[in-house]
Amino acid sequence: MRCGAVILNRSKVGTKRFTLDDAVCPLDGSVEVMSHCSDLPPILGISFGGFLNSMEMMMGDASWIRYWAVLHCGSLSFWRDSDEQASDKPPLSRIDLTKCTNKKITPAACESSGAKVFVINHLVESSSGLFEEKRLSLSADTEQVCLSWIKTINETLGILRA
Repeated sequence: MRCGAVILNRSKVGTKRFTLDDAVCPLDGSVEVMSHCSDLPPILGISFGGFLNSMEMMMGDASWIRYWAVLHCGSLSFWRDSDEQASDKPPLSRIDLTKCTNKKITPAACESSGAKVFVINHLVESSSGLFEEKRLSLSADTEQVCLSWIKTINETLGILRA
């Protein structure tokens, strides 16, 4: 007998509690869960990395802070430098691109950095369980490097959303 349904996807990996849709109440007895998880496409296993600058507010002023960034398995992770990543230190920050709200990443208009800037809008869960949208402005050292990041992130978003 079906008592309800829940859709499981990559964004729910690691989740321990689910809310059933169309649940018949009250539930009595036990609930059996059957799930299937497919491997990630091989392209998501490829790492793409390099230095990116993140615009951060410090005492009311915006400044660019340089980080070593790596895109791997649908997440964009940040370290102070490549040595920290190589020594298996945990990243200072990580963005799960399944939470990205941009339809497509494009170069951003920024007078101070020319065409070397792009923006990632993403959802972040607060301590109360609600999600809020955050904006991350990133710049690369050259326009070509920026376009490579944008292309690679957009390819990843396309795979994650397929």
